[in-house]
Amino acid sequence: VRADRTVDHVGRQTETTLLNAKSVARAERSWIVISVESPERDRYIFRARNVGKTPARITSINKQNTAVNTQETKLKITPEFERGEGLNAIQPFFLPPTASCIIFDYSLKEMGIDGTADKKSKAITIYSYGRVVYSDVTDSTAVHETKWLYMKLAAESSLPFPDPFYPEHNSNA
Repeated sequence: VRADRTVDHVGRQTETTLLNAKSVARAERSWIVISVESPERDRYIFRARNVGKTPARITSINKQNTAVNTQETKLKITPEFERGEGLNAIQPFFLPPTASCIIFDYSLKEMGIDGTADKKSKAITIYSYGRVVYSDVTDSTAVHETKWLYMKLAAESSLPFPDPFYPEHNSNA
């Protein structure tokens, strides 16, 4: 009886140790987050940054910009983004911890918006959205994704920010 109890106890300790090790691995995995900066007026750069503790292997990136006149229409996210299809296959690359890479950049001028506060520009909202698919170098079987949907009011001088009306499109998993 005593031997059975010892074996049972050792089994539970082993299981607990394994769960703890998996928890530590998850806590230290790579995490891709999106940030935006403006090095000059009306130009915006989107970056993917690895805030985790292990390198990320980025396998695909999907990104899109669209300008919407909010007085006339509402944002329609492309079905490929909703379903995760149509991701741009890229040459996989590694992103070390604390490193970042530029996903894309745009300027209001490139989008045909002059950025002035005229009536037409006030009605335009620029939506930038996309998805980064990646895995850990330590576990390539676990695929993760970061989705983002940022909005930028063309007439404002502020940075694009996560769209509060679509929180489901801003996630890290």
